[in-house]
Amino acid sequence: MYGDSQRIIEMGHNLYQFIFKDEEDLGEALNATPYILDNQLLVLKRWEFGVDLNHKGFKVGKLCVQMWNLLVHRITIEAGQKVGLVFNNVVDVIIPKAEARKEDI
Repeated sequence: MYGDSQRIIEMGHNLYQFIFKDEEDLGEALNATPYILDNQLLVLKRWEFGVDLNHKGFKVGKLCVQMWNLLVHRITIEAGQKVGLVFNNVVDVIIPKAEARKEDI
């Protein structure tokens, strides 16, 4: 993630402690989550004393999905929500406005 600027300590099953060299590196890492490593979701959270390891914050993470090369009539909010059912919960579906490119005109 950030080269030599952190140490990683295994604390238990699927629980790791990342120790960063400074607050700036920590802030960058926290703002860039979630990460995908070996097809696994890695969510970084700032450690708080007394945190419950069974808290859903350790089991749930936000993920942004982009779909490409859809047929025009399939680009709908309903289609986005249907695809999102695979992930158990959909927060939002965004359909960007079409932009004409010079080479398309």
